[in-house]
Amino acid sequence: MLKQIKYLCLLGCIVFTLNVAKAATGTVWLSEAPVIPNIELTDQDGHKVRLDELIPEHIVLVNFMFTNCNSGCSPQTAILRATQEAIEVSDLNGKILLISITVDPLTDSPAQLRHYAERFDVRTGVENGWVFLTGSSQQVRRIMQSFGERGSVPEAHTNLIWIGNQAKKRWTRTAALNGPDVLSRLVREITQ
Repeated sequence: MLKQIKYLCLLGCIVFTLNVAKAATGTVWLSEAPVIPNIELTDQDGHKVRLDELIPEHIVLVNFMFTNCNSGCSPQTAILRATQEAIEVSDLNGKILLISITVDPLTDSPAQLRHYAERFDVRTGVENGWVFLTGSSQQVRRIMQSFGERGSVPEAHTNLIWIGNQAKKRWTRTAALNGPDVLSRLVREITQ
C-alpha cells in the first residue's frame, strides 16, 4: 500500500511538472482573450492610446513592468528587444506590436518610460512596433485586472508575457524570461 502511494505521488509530481513546463513555454492556447476595457492610456511620448483599438490591429506581446524594478523587468525588456530584432528580419515585420504597461504609474511618467526604453535602445511608437504605456492608478489597475494581474504593489506583478492574435482568437501566456527563440516561435505559431 505504501509503495502504491509513493508511486501515485511520483506520478502526480511528473504530471504536474509536465503541465507547468508546458504552460511555461506557452504551448497552451487560451480560449478566452483578456477583455480589454475601453481606457485611454498615455504612451512614452505623451500620446493617448487605447488598447481596445491597438490589440485587434496587431499580433501583440503584452508585458507588465516598471522602470525602478531591481529584478525581472530589465532582463525581460532585453529579451523582448532581442525578440523584436529577430522578428524584424522575418515576414512578420510590421505585424507585431510589443506593449509594455507600467505597474507603477505614480512613478512612471511618459518621460520616465521613454528614458527606460532608451536604456535598451528601443525605438518606440506604434510605427516602430513597441509602446510603453502609463495612466492613472485606477486605469492601470483595470488593465492589469483584465490580464489577470493581481499585485497590489509593483514588485508583486507576475513575470508573464501575453501573446495574442485577436483576429484568430488565439492567446497564450508564457514566462517573461523565456528566450527570444521561444517568444519568436510562439509569435509564429499564433499567426497560423
